[in-house]
Amino acid sequence: MADVSSTTTFLDLPLVLVIHIITLLTFSDAYNVCCLSREWMRERLWCFCASIDLHEESHLDMAGMQRHLSLGRRIRATKLKNVGRVRFCVMAEMAISRVQTPTLNSFSLQIAFTSKLKGQVNRWLSAALSKRVAEVSLDMADRDTTLPIHTDPYVVPSFFFEERTSIMIVRLSACVIRNECSFRGFSHLTSLALDGIKFRSNMNIDESFVGCPLLENLVIVSCFGILKIELGSGMERLTTLVVRDCEPIPNGIVLIGTSLEHFEYKGALIRFDFGGLDFLDSVIFNFIDTAYPYDHMETCYFLSGIYFPRAFAITTPAIKVLPWEFMFLRMPPINLPYVQRLTIKTSLEQFEMATILTLLRCATYLKHLIILPFNMSREMIEIHTRLYPYDDFPDGFWETGDDTAMPQLKIVEYGDFAGRLLDFKLLRFILHSSHNLEKVVLKLRLGTYPSQTQLQELMEEPVASRRVKILFH
Repeated sequence: MADVSSTTTFLDLPLVLVIHIITLLTFSDAYNVCCLSREWMRERLWCFCASIDLHEESHLDMAGMQRHLSLGRRIRATKLKNVGRVRFCVMAEMAISRVQTPTLNSFSLQIAFTSKLKGQVNRWLSAALSKRVAEVSLDMADRDTTLPIHTDPYVVPSFFFEERTSIMIVRLSACVIRNECSFRGFSHLTSLALDGIKFRSNMNIDESFVGCPLLENLVIVSCFGILKIELGSGMERLTTLVVRDCEPIPNGIVLIGTSLEHFEYKGALIRFDFGGLDFLDSVIFNFIDTAYPYDHMETCYFLSGIYFPRAFAITTPAIKVLPWEFMFLRMPPINLPYVQRLTIKTSLEQFEMATILTLLRCATYLKHLIILPFNMSREMIEIHTRLYPYDDFPDGFWETGDDTAMPQLKIVEYGDFAGRLLDFKLLRFILHSSHNLEKVVLKLRLGTYPSQTQLQELMEEPVASRRVKILFH
């Protein structure tokens, strides 16, 4: 057995090796490592880190603030938070001014911005950009929910938008962008995320704004002041576009001839104009505002141009966005011949059934169907039922099924199966229509189980496929 005293510990490593390790760490981790040794701290080895992460929340005494607030000492809690903010600014100034690496892998700054900090923040950002940083993340929101403070809008300075050939990833949150600014000078940018961004006036998100030749991922979340999103064939590398929870976009979204593979949208129902999306593989729609009538232009053609995706998900709270007439005239406004995986999030109310069946009929080569639950309030159900009372199906429709629907369907996953009348109707329709069905997985709703009689009748139900197995979870 080796002598314990002869073993080498981490603190015994040569400085050259320690410095190499520190270059792989962020500033916070490098500083904490140097605290293990007086020599490392004296030599300021943390200066050799290549990534600077400055997060204000990590310098706040959250437990102390919570304790003061629980005792009604709001003023003391506020003072304690201000002390933490001052300590953070001192640490940030030290990190920015003393880091010695000529280039930075990343620069991440999170701070509850106020106008008094404008000079410091701009100086930190300028210093990071001077080191040819590859990844920039700016978050100017107050992430402290215990004792939030009033923040001022941080206007991203114009020098940030100068020609930046080194930057590959940009994440901006809770900032303001002037309309004359753009990312066209970021020739190597591959990923751009805008969260909580306010544009000074109505802004078009187009190739003049994000026309980066290497851009692959574009994420736009909770942004304000966007007039239109229009991306075309000039975005040759763009594969992912996510638009969530933005202020309604008056002129809609236009995607023509891009190389897009994944598109996700969550928000109010707006105008969509899609075309030439030959590489589109996955689409997710989640419409918050579904107050449009069935015959409204946006509801009739919201899927126009989406032809090639193999995975499609519609998670609208109230699935009623397809006109009833298309259900029985067999003239659906969409055609999804390549969809193999379909996800539907629904409360499964009567006014949703026409759309669900229309989607099933449009997806000729559907192989995997997933039905997820959505608990809509009783008030909303009554409103939608009153506005859209389409509840008359032909006699025997559910019992006979439809031989033209779902000929390739093999797997059905039914989440939160409660055994309601419409649950069984839809399930019977699937069983009667799918000749190649192999497996149906029913995940029973906790606390609300179908009766034994209902389950027994389901197991004895005549089915189109002899290979199908019904499994309960």
